[in-house]
Amino acid sequence: MVCVNGFVFLLLSLTGVREKIVRAIPYSLKIAIPCGIGLFLAFIGLKNGGVIVANPATFVSHGDFTSGPVAVCLAGIALTIVLVAKRVPGAIIISILATAMIGLFVSDGQGGKVTTLPEAWLSVPASPAPVFLQLEFGFLKDWTAFQIALPLIMTLLLVDMFDNIGTLIGVTKRAGLLDADGNLPKAGRALVADSLAAILGSLFGTSTVGHPP
Repeated sequence: MVCVNGFVFLLLSLTGVREKIVRAIPYSLKIAIPCGIGLFLAFIGLKNGGVIVANPATFVSHGDFTSGPVAVCLAGIALTIVLVAKRVPGAIIISILATAMIGLFVSDGQGGKVTTLPEAWLSVPASPAPVFLQLEFGFLKDWTAFQIALPLIMTLLLVDMFDNIGTLIGVTKRAGLLDADGNLPKAGRALVADSLAAILGSLFGTSTVGHPP
């Protein structure tokens, strides 16, 4: 389904349909899409860091700020904000490394440390053989199976569409590549590259590759 999604995207990109869709989206919405994606990723990060937790009454609540993992997470966020505000090159990478180092000395409350060293610094990557080129298109021949797969393919198309637009606009705006109307000149090339990446990713058994280069 990911492969089919990629070919549909490629067709839409080569015919210029995707570029027309991008141009038809209002500028304010183009900016809102990457903001929404960023907030979603931030929410996941805060949840994994223990800063926010599930609550049966309010659905979302704050975690225990006195625990080691949460304290390290908040310290890392604060350090990132300071370094980015001061325009330090590699601010985010520096913050990640510093936070990881701090975690080596902070208890996780369960007898260990927030950060643990890997068992090995180098290792042979896992073989891609179990998923490489293991494509199955039988659902395209079976009408019942196709009816089940079609909503999933459409979901991939919509998610990829907005994810890619958000990433493309967010990155190019930051780089100052957008024109006065908020459009990216020659966006079709980036969209075609994104479509090819989705197809190639599916050949290696990955989920859809959703970020344009």
